[in-house]
Amino acid sequence: MKALMQNMYALLRAVDSCLELNLTIPALILLYSGIDTIAALEQGRADRNAFTKWVDSYLLASKTLPCSALDLYAARCGVLHTLTSDSDLARSAKAKRILYALGKDDPTKLKAVVDLLKGEPYVVVSVRDLHEGFRLGLAKFIEELETNPTREARVVKSLQRWFTHLPAAHVDGILNASRRTEG
Repeated sequence: MKALMQNMYALLRAVDSCLELNLTIPALILLYSGIDTIAALEQGRADRNAFTKWVDSYLLASKTLPCSALDLYAARCGVLHTLTSDSDLARSAKAKRILYALGKDDPTKLKAVVDLLKGEPYVVVSVRDLHEGFRLGLAKFIEELETNPTREARVVKSLQRWFTHLPAAHVDGILNASRRTEG
């Protein structure tokens, strides 16, 4: 669980930094990648089903947003693959396109402007609300794991494959120990 806490804390700090610097697209990329990563822990793979299940169970259960888990998955596809709101799900009208309100901007004002255009159906999501939903959902997810040893064991097994930070001093120590046993 240490790797989970370290990596997710680092990811959340990176999102915070991006938002402070008004780097919205990188913040969204990190958020959607974070959701993919956490959702894959129990499922063993990152896919639409794992993503939408996690979003419904944790993110949207923790923070009300004007969209569905499938809308967020479609938005994730658009942002990660083309830096747009375009996705196969949006083009086939199976999911709504998402526009993002930035910073402390009022999402209802942006929604009013979108409605005036009378074009495709869009929903407006505050990036800060999406970030808060992920943060709260992550906390709920971790809390549930700590009370369910079977789920925690399944997640810990997945965590064994995660990248973690290994300080150079540890690498040197391993190499030195290896050389001593060879000699």
